[in-house]
Amino acid sequence: MAAQAKSAPLRVVVLGDSLIWGQGLREVEKFSTTALKEIARLAGRQLDVERNLSRSGAQILEGQDETQRRAKRQEYVDTYPSRYNSQKLRDDFVLRNDQLVTFFLPSEVPNTFPTITFQVGVVSEAIGKGIDIVLLDGGVNDIDFETYLNPFEAEGNFIAAFDGMFQEVFDRRVRELLLSARRRFPNALLIYTGYFLPFSFNVRNGAVLDFVEYEKSVDWFDRFLNGIFGVVDFPRVVAELQVRAEHGVARGLYWLRRNITKMSDELESGGPGVIFIHPSFLPEHVLFSPQTLLHSEYKPDKVHDGAAEIRLQQIPRIDIEAKIRALVADIQERRATTSRVHQLRLELDGPTALLDALGKWEQDMGSMGRALEVSKLLSKELNRITHAKIASFIHPNERGAQRYSRRIVDRYDQLHRLTRIGPSYFDGAGNGRRQSPVSIKAAFARYGISGVQSLRRLMQLSVIDSVAVTVDIATQSIRPDALFDDIILEMSDDLSWRLNLPYIARPEVDSSGRPTGRALALARLTKQFVPGTSEFITLDARGLRLFQIERLVIRRRPSDVLEHAVSPPRFTDEQMRISKIRLELNGIQVYVDDRLQTLTRTKPLVMSSYPAG
Repeated sequence: MAAQAKSAPLRVVVLGDSLIWGQGLREVEKFSTTALKEIARLAGRQLDVERNLSRSGAQILEGQDETQRRAKRQEYVDTYPSRYNSQKLRDDFVLRNDQLVTFFLPSEVPNTFPTITFQVGVVSEAIGKGIDIVLLDGGVNDIDFETYLNPFEAEGNFIAAFDGMFQEVFDRRVRELLLSARRRFPNALLIYTGYFLPFSFNVRNGAVLDFVEYEKSVDWFDRFLNGIFGVVDFPRVVAELQVRAEHGVARGLYWLRRNITKMSDELESGGPGVIFIHPSFLPEHVLFSPQTLLHSEYKPDKVHDGAAEIRLQQIPRIDIEAKIRALVADIQERRATTSRVHQLRLELDGPTALLDALGKWEQDMGSMGRALEVSKLLSKELNRITHAKIASFIHPNERGAQRYSRRIVDRYDQLHRLTRIGPSYFDGAGNGRRQSPVSIKAAFARYGISGVQSLRRLMQLSVIDSVAVTVDIATQSIRPDALFDDIILEMSDDLSWRLNLPYIARPEVDSSGRPTGRALALARLTKQFVPGTSEFITLDARGLRLFQIERLVIRRRPSDVLEHAVSPPRFTDEQMRISKIRLELNGIQVYVDDRLQTLTRTKPLVMSSYPAG
């Protein structure tokens, strides 16, 4: 039987969004291709990709509730009305959520449908029972990142404003997705891939500033950073965009990793379990850096990724893009004619709202209101086309895909190495030596991880993707407006993180908005460490090995940004009083200290009992 199983094909299903699809990459470059081929080779089996239903733009769910979801499905029908040429087709999709017809759009062209939940459900039970591996992801498109990254949304309070959104998607929606995947694929190993950091506060170069200024300059680009018109403090906009990106990725990672950690027993029941894949991109891998692992081109005429030529042939209505642009220009110059409006209406096969508006304007060309409505809808259509043209932007390039592939293969190999060689203890370097289950569990207990019976789960917990710290601030503590210190979490000589968001030195700018090189006053992006509140900080651990943790220390030191302020504020080393500290690793609470303690620049907090022993 074992020989027969090994000789049988390795049957795989691929589900998810543009990350799993491999946006902008040739088939041979995609990590879903390279990783699965290598896993099949390690298993000594022939690879059989039974289904690849992933698609660019796919969401787990298309809305918060059924009302929102129906509205989203109706919007899709209005965008591509020619695909729904009967009332039954429209009702089946909008009212009964039959998304089969949405597969007509090639996966390289961004679109919400079919959702990842539907991708799971459309695979038959008969096929699902025979699947060995499911490679999937999901969640990033459910988050309204365009609003989240906008520095003028929830200014000064963005963490509290958006926390619920991250929990809803990466906790509740991902949980339901994984449970439905386990039900449909009861015998499969689930490999769930996480997301990466697109911008980093540590990368400061002109290319990021150029990007933000370009976003402001193009009149059709109404989907990203709305509201920056008239703003001259672009460095502040860039800084907040980068900080929000770092915070959002770490927050989503926390809920995703916590979710998978807590669900492991359910997901292992009846199947080989689940592996979480964190790509561990570093700050030097973000957009516009010399070592970037991402497609960084956002200007349509400059995009030349591996799939661009094919994608340009697949975008609906791209063949009449020039005519749409011409009519927009005519409207702006007030020279539009009835014949041009009529001709464009005949050539368009959607969206429905645009066709209706063109028809009404054609009958009343003197109406400025109708002209403005047509212009708005034309711009929306141009935005859809342009979005598809530059779809590879902020997606892994070939080297980024290779990094994902290596992470997938390495984690898979670790899991199966444990099965092959029996219980092993993996040290910080990833080496293994045969140990008894008792000694392995004792080693993990030093780090606050206990009560886990499965050695396979313990092995996965040896790799830390997410670190979370909750700090309760006593009511009698330093005022946040007097605090411009960095609060540092230290776990070894080589492992440390800043717990506070960075401070900003507002630059002096000239009349064109360019910085003069002189920094002015210090500023905060949001209040933190307010007396009488609880501060919840999530950190991207990027695949830290559990056994690399040597200590738990919190330090306080003057922020480096003080050096750049023209008139730095005067500080006293006022006391920060902390009433409780909680530490989570991969969403598991491993340490609590509820002593009232004082943190100053000269007196760090040393949690001597962690790790134990």
